[in-house]
Amino acid sequence: MKKIFDLWVHTHPALKRLIIEPKMVILIILAGVSNVFATSLYSQIVKVSPDMETNINYAVLDSKILITTEPLVNSIPAIASAYQQNRITGTVKDESGNPMPGVNVQVEGSNIGVISDVKGKYSIEISDPKAVLIFSFIGYTSQRVSPEGKTVIDLTLVPDTRSLEEVVVIGYGSQKKVNVIGSVTTVTTEELNSAPVSMVSNALAGRMPGAIVQQGSGEPGNNAAVILIRGKGTLGDNSPLIVVDGIPGRDMNSLQPSDIESLTVLKDASAAIYGARAANGVILITTKRGKESTAPTFTYGFYQGLLSPTKIPKMADAKTYASMIREMQSYRGIDESNMMFSLDDIEKYKSGKYPWTHPNTDWFAAGFKDFSTTRNNNLSVSGGTQAVTYYGSFGSQADEGIFKNSASSYKRYNLKANVNAKVNKYFSFGIDMNGSQENRMFPTRGEWNVFSMFRRSKPTDPAFYPNGLPGPDIEYGDNPVVISGLDPGYDNNKTYRLNTILSATLNVPGVTGLTLSGYYAYDKYFSIKKLWEK
Repeated sequence: MKKIFDLWVHTHPALKRLIIEPKMVILIILAGVSNVFATSLYSQIVKVSPDMETNINYAVLDSKILITTEPLVNSIPAIASAYQQNRITGTVKDESGNPMPGVNVQVEGSNIGVISDVKGKYSIEISDPKAVLIFSFIGYTSQRVSPEGKTVIDLTLVPDTRSLEEVVVIGYGSQKKVNVIGSVTTVTTEELNSAPVSMVSNALAGRMPGAIVQQGSGEPGNNAAVILIRGKGTLGDNSPLIVVDGIPGRDMNSLQPSDIESLTVLKDASAAIYGARAANGVILITTKRGKESTAPTFTYGFYQGLLSPTKIPKMADAKTYASMIREMQSYRGIDESNMMFSLDDIEKYKSGKYPWTHPNTDWFAAGFKDFSTTRNNNLSVSGGTQAVTYYGSFGSQADEGIFKNSASSYKRYNLKANVNAKVNKYFSFGIDMNGSQENRMFPTRGEWNVFSMFRRSKPTDPAFYPNGLPGPDIEYGDNPVVISGLDPGYDNNKTYRLNTILSATLNVPGVTGLTLSGYYAYDKYFSIKKLWEK
């Protein structure tokens, strides 16, 4: 058997005096090619006495070569003790006694961790004898273990039955999570509201395995994310089917995130009940309802946030721009007297003393704010008796644009109410209403056109003259610091939605377990657009 040894240096004080001389290369080669020698040294401490003139002593400890200038009888015990105290090994098994590969073993509060191998074995080194090891695996209860002087820790992980017994919504019914764990992902209301965003789709980023959430624009009102479940499956529309409270085709981005009880993503066979519409997956949303025998509970939530651009291009200043134009024209053989900018112009741009004739404009600084704002308010009440449960809420959302002179804004108002009543032990009914109004205000030029004009504007042109009036246009009368605002006009869009459900359930008398249920859903949607241009 041939073994390859690693050269190992420990931080133990006894090793600080270790040195490596050229002759040790011969020793390492001899240790690597000698079968008998390697077999006898592996996993034990053996003194080596090669027939050479050298003051270096070494030994092999658990396939590591230890080198010291001191006598081995003095150095090795301390080295071995320090090495073994910092190394924890063991085997992880499941409840049936089978080895568990892929178990995460991590030192608590650090980024030090290893994964168990195919035989469930692991080996990890710790620097603090009081450190705590955390053993975790998906679907199993995590365990915290303190070594307390141990060098071998064998462990058995047990399934997390509580999470697997959770009931999740699938199609028109529900099942235990353990039965559909491979094709269902659930996002709770706490997770949705932990990210203060105006659109529900943006709150799903990083919370759904197998889903890609892409936000293509940050413009208020146009910043909804595109969701792909397991990538693209067609050249056409790859959007998943949205089902809100059992009704397909509703818009989830018009909902108030705080009104959502849970969000479930269905994939594969679990979404088959919706047919061909579920080819790209299904997102099921269940909104909040009152609970039986609970006193009225009022909840108020508020947040205020600041938004800033991820990246702003860094453009050349007027002096650099003029110099580059001169250099380009010199390559084309243009005479000095006919160049666009003279050397005197460059000095004037550099001085900054001639704002009327030689300005130095940073267009992005002139047109963009450092921050824009987002804010949300929501008030809800819920409760119920044994006969009647109720839930009601009102919320508002407001986002502002990033331009200093900005026509961009988004405002949404949500009103929700539902009541469920038991008339008697046989008959019950429910009424659910969810309404929203969205106000989107945009400039008369598109977002990308405005941004492109900021990028194309020359630093040698003023955004504003010293008297406060706007500078010259790029083309067609368009100056980006002007067209980003309301002066040239506005594009005002208002959208109204009303989603209602009337449901009833009848427990058939005399037939235990037989229930008849039905619902009637009525959705109203319309929008009004007013475009005004000067």
